[in-house]
Amino acid sequence: LLSVLWSQKWLILGVFILVFASVAAFTLTRTPIYQAVATLEVQARETEIIQGSGVEPVVIADAQHIATQLSLLRSYSLAERVAESLGLPSNTDFVEQTGDSDARLAAAATKLSRNMTVRDMQRSRVIQVTYEDPSPELAATIVNGVAEEFIASNLERRFNTTASARSFLEERLQATRASLEDAERRLVSYSREQRVLDLSSADGTATPGGSLDGAALVSLSASLTTAEGERIRAEQRWRAAQQGELPEDTAGASALAQLRQTRAELVARRAELLTRFREEYPAVQELTGQIESIDGEVAAEQQRAVAGLEAAYSAARAQEDALRARVGQLQGEVQDLRARSIDYNILSREVDTLRSQYDALLQRYREI
Repeated sequence: LLSVLWSQKWLILGVFILVFASVAAFTLTRTPIYQAVATLEVQARETEIIQGSGVEPVVIADAQHIATQLSLLRSYSLAERVAESLGLPSNTDFVEQTGDSDARLAAAATKLSRNMTVRDMQRSRVIQVTYEDPSPELAATIVNGVAEEFIASNLERRFNTTASARSFLEERLQATRASLEDAERRLVSYSREQRVLDLSSADGTATPGGSLDGAALVSLSASLTTAEGERIRAEQRWRAAQQGELPEDTAGASALAQLRQTRAELVARRAELLTRFREEYPAVQELTGQIESIDGEVAAEQQRAVAGLEAAYSAARAQEDALRARVGQLQGEVQDLRARSIDYNILSREVDTLRSQYDALLQRYREI
């Protein structure tokens, strides 16, 4: 075998030289291709227009989200955006300058998409973007442009989502504000027509459906209780005075007591004289006359005191009757008011609900 190979050594050497020269010529004449790589980390975020709007926890499928981002990176619209931002349609080294600007933009975007490779790194949220081009500077510029435009487009989508949320909240705010104003007008109109007031208690808490009649009823009920007690006491004093038991604090009671004391002294003196003299005795008759005079004064004073107590009793009874009549009247008015307050309370709750909704929407709108 060696003898055969040696005999054909010139042929073998010629073939080797020919193949080597052909490969060397092909390699030296071929344009070198450079590769630029950019690495992107993708984070999944969920936009919530209204806080607590979801009834179930939000679950984001990572694989689906990464697949979506890969499709966006491979999209023709992104390639077109990158080509336009980098001015590739006017780059003579990138595309032929034939046709109008739209044709050159389409050619640049098509070439960019063809030379770009997008793949995800397994078990991660990292995406690798690779671009090949004879110019290393252009390859690096394009791959950086793809990354920057991809980030910018994501930010724009998120901003557009926020803008949509803002528009949605503005519409809801206007509708809720109109409903709230209408409900408030209906509440005020009903309150005016039905004479239902919205009073506030001492601690500042509102009393929906309250009225001045209700407050007056509470006050007059207490006054009626007091008047009833005063009438009972006045009647007891009058009855006691009729029986001869005049209360000590009655007008004229002190004068009456003085008269009775004087009479007792005169009776004692008369009794002493009668032990020695007869009734015809002048001194005894004089004392008897004085006693009779004092008896008349006592009777008159007693009658005046009883008349005064009777007048006080009559006044107390009249006051009680007047208060009782007014309380009865107010009870009827308050009962009628409670019946009319049912619709008032319904309207009031509607106003409170709409106001809470409006405040929540306004707060979220400010956050957006």
